[in-house]
Amino acid sequence: MTTGKALSEEMRHIPQDAQKVADSILDETAKILRTPSVTLEDDLAALHANSLVVLQLMSAVEERFDTSIDMVDMFRIRTVRDLVELVEASMMRS
Repeated sequence: MTTGKALSEEMRHIPQDAQKVADSILDETAKILRTPSVTLEDDLAALHANSLVVLQLMSAVEERFDTSIDMVDMFRIRTVRDLVELVEASMMRS
């Protein structure tokens, strides 16, 4: 879902494993929001990610990456990049 020049430019400085995490989260976010694509810098509130959407994202990434994310942390994030960083930090703790 998330392809194109903007995404490849945005992600060229991300290590390979982190890029896979980011790609997966970008795809899942776009799917849940029913939008063709999202970028790492997209603001979740601007994408109309209400509390239900945030919980759907949390559930999806917890299942996909076999990790646990604190709900309070989920409601503190603003951008998709914040979500990627939250998931990566959670995976490191696991």
